[in-house]
Amino acid sequence: MPRSAFGRNICPTTVMFQEDMEYFSPKSASVNKTRLLLFFLLLFTQNAFSQTRGAVVSGSVVDENEAFLRGVSISVLGLQKVVTTSDSGHFRLAVPANRAFALLFSHAGYQTIQRNFLLNEGEEELIKVRMEP
Repeated sequence: MPRSAFGRNICPTTVMFQEDMEYFSPKSASVNKTRLLLFFLLLFTQNAFSQTRGAVVSGSVVDENEAFLRGVSISVLGLQKVVTTSDSGHFRLAVPANRAFALLFSHAGYQTIQRNFLLNEGEEELIKVRMEP
């Protein structure tokens, strides 16, 4: 039968209980937290690197007199993604890669314009859109 440090007999259940207590000691809790943190860090890092890069459409929107239009809404048809042109009439929009999509350009007092695209991963398309009243 196992003996304690003081020479007393210890039953097997007590030995198991002592081993369990060592498992839950503050030192092992710190190690377990570190292991858990590393696990989640690796999990999220892998997800970030496994996602493919998209493509980008950027450019400017002008009116019939070639003046830049601010506040033009640009949306990806079928997606909940919308941007507006800046004060200088420029925009930049991340779009899906390797599949066809359409951009809609709309502004009060002008006709809505649709442009169709098919861009490769990492590709950037620079465009100029002219809107008519």
